[in-house]
Amino acid sequence: MSSLDRAVLRDLARIERKVLGEIELGWRGRAVGAVSVVMAAALVLPQLGGLHVWELPGAGNAGLLAVVFTAFALAVGLVASPLAVLVRRWSIAWIAVAGSGVTTALGLFAYWSQHSAPQGAASVGPGLVIDWLGVAVLTVLWLPVVLQRLSRDHHRRSGARGRTAIPH
Repeated sequence: MSSLDRAVLRDLARIERKVLGEIELGWRGRAVGAVSVVMAAALVLPQLGGLHVWELPGAGNAGLLAVVFTAFALAVGLVASPLAVLVRRWSIAWIAVAGSGVTTALGLFAYWSQHSAPQGAASVGPGLVIDWLGVAVLTVLWLPVVLQRLSRDHHRRSGARGRTAIPH
């Protein structure tokens, strides 16, 4: 095998890795964009009582779970998900689905903790509820994309077992 053949094989392998790392979103890409816009708009609404996002970290009556949830919602809804749509990389989509799943659970705990808090704690605001629903929708939108890719990779690996792609 000549050095030119080896160079072509390396290029083909690089191209294959690049193509296999891409995801096809279809209508889900537009839906993720719409949910991200709604979540961004919800940030101007009160999150807890009359507190807005920028007031939460310094507020004494804001629960820690609500602050952590808001930070995760910002990271997942306004950074990871739009980035995954823009670059169409599976690894970032996986981060988006894992992050949105964890953030959905954090939102549930934040909502519950504020409702079961003693008198004087801030009540749950509309911004927190909208962001919580937004990350739940993002989880539902990203899950089929990531699972489809995992299934495809599993079938590709199990089908390729025992044979080589390029004959020697």
